[in-house]
Amino acid sequence: MGQKNLKEKLLEGEKCPGIFQVLDHPGVSRIIAAADFDWVVLDGEHGHFTSSSLRNCLEVLQGRDISPLIRAPDNDTAIIKQILDIGPEGILIPLVSDREECESAVSASKYPPRGIRGIGPGRATNYGDNMKEYLESANDDILTAVQAETVGAVNNIEEIAEVEGLDMIFIGPFDLSGSMGIPGQTDHQRVQKAVDKIIKVCRRQDVALGMWCEDEEHADRMYEKGVQFLVCSTESMIFSQGLDESREKFSDF
Repeated sequence: MGQKNLKEKLLEGEKCPGIFQVLDHPGVSRIIAAADFDWVVLDGEHGHFTSSSLRNCLEVLQGRDISPLIRAPDNDTAIIKQILDIGPEGILIPLVSDREECESAVSASKYPPRGIRGIGPGRATNYGDNMKEYLESANDDILTAVQAETVGAVNNIEEIAEVEGLDMIFIGPFDLSGSMGIPGQTDHQRVQKAVDKIIKVCRRQDVALGMWCEDEEHADRMYEKGVQFLVCSTESMIFSQGLDESREKFSDF
């Protein structure tokens, strides 16, 4: 039996740490793949990717012991179709604040009759070579996640979590704090109350949860609350911190 994919791990309640990649070079993907993360998100929202660089990075990541996902830049049907045709294991869709927006995102990620995803011979089907097999499995295999990162999403979280076909809700505490008019204050009582509400609803609806974690202690606390998809950092932040630490070692030079 092969390695479990991310969706299977989440369904079984496993702790799944991972990282966001914002730099669009496949060499960076190779370094990430060598680390012991469960998943990596190629960040099409805040990263520097083109369609070509997404494909190049996926070529490096797939076939290794890591689940590659892509974050879409927008909740747009055409964009979601193009991203999934590249062939990631899952997709993270931002800017979802109510049931209608969530239904649109999920529908765009599923082939008929469960959705409206267009059928084409993209990289995901090995350019048509395994079209039949992919069409039979994609709706069940692909992880579809949306981001809850606005006051509207918090107010409508019960309806969002009820949408059929939704696998995970990713909590965006930084954008959530901005939506509340207190940008960056992720430890503010209002933000924490909203996060707790999202977690409570998702656990009741049996929807997996993801969230950015400040450190290992924070990740442990979130996992105990029910968050499994644990964001450790971005590779660019680790790179920057590593450079600072390396320079500090030679501070006398």
